[in-house]
Parts: sequence; C-alpha cells; structure tokens
Amino acid sequence: MSVFIRACLCAVVLLGLGGLIAELPSRAASATPDQLADTRQRGKSGLLLPRFVSINQNLANVRRGPGKEYPLLWQYQRSGIPLEIIAEYGDWRHIRDYDGSEGWMHKRLLRGPRMVKLRGSDTSLALRSQAKHEAGVLARVQAGSFARLDACQIGWCRLQIGQHTGWMRRPDIWGVYDFEFNQ
Repeated sequence: MSVFIRACLCAVVLLGLGGLIAELPSRAASATPDQLADTRQRGKSGLLLPRFVSINQNLANVRRGPGKEYPLLWQYQRSGIPLEIIAEYGDWRHIRDYDGSEGWMHKRLLRGPRMVKLRGSDTSLALRSQAKHEAGVLARVQAGSFARLDACQIGWCRLQIGQHTGWMRRPDIWGVYDFEFNQ
C-alpha cells in the first residue's frame, strides 16, 4: 500500500474520531445525573451489582470461595453489619465490608434493609434535626457505630440510631453510593 493511501486512510479515521469525540460532550449534557453515574449491571439474581445489604443473623461465616468446601476466613458475630455485594455465583455472594475485606457468603445470611457504618476517627459525629449544618444537634454518635438508613438527599442521609432519628452528612457514612438518592 502506498504512503499516500495510508495517509488518506489515517486522515479519514482521525476525522471520524474527531467527530465522535466532539459529539460526546453534547450527549453527556443531555443525560440525567443518574444515567451518567449509575452504570451498574444486573447480576444473575436480577439485582444490581454492586449493591449494599446487611447481615441478617448473629453468626455469619465468610469463606474464601463460593461454597461450603472453601475454607472459612472469619465469622461475623452480629446481625445488621452493612456489606457490599460485588459479585454473585449461584446462591453465593462475593462481599466487601467497610474495612475493604472480601470473601464469600451464602445469600440466606444477607438481607436488603440498609444499614450503614459511621466513618471517622475517635471523635463523635453530630446527628442533626434537619439536613443542614446549622440545624440543631439531636445526639452525638460515636464513629464506628451502625445505623439504619431511612433516606438520603444530596449531601445528607436520614438515619435511625437507637431511639434517635436525624440527619448526618453523607461523607460521614459508609454504605451509600454517591449517585444514590440524587433528589
């Protein structure tokens, strides 16, 4: 093939790519925030992956692989711990916890109601009466505590912690994706 023909083919390809690249921002501008952010696929169960769940039993084994024949890695000894399901294989779920540890659990050990873990160091976090920084503080909650997730709006989530229900800043919470609840 001559140098001239190669140069022409390269020019055609580059012009075509240039048009495609120029078109991308206009497509992105017309998309909703949810379409841009939530690109999750459905697993074999028909549910989205990844997704958050919580443990539904006081003793829950985590294994190296998807089956009872795989070695036990550790055992959770409390229900209500939030986990992220990152893959599925039959009745087994590949999970990740708030520390980043991963393993496999049987689906019967997990439930859909959402729990979250409060991030932070040794300090307490403010549970507020409204979803704004100026709102009154209902309670101070220790970082590392677990809470039930009720709802979220941009930047804030409403949580139930013991007898208290209030709002906490989203960055202080593990167990909610940034693209969720963008209302």
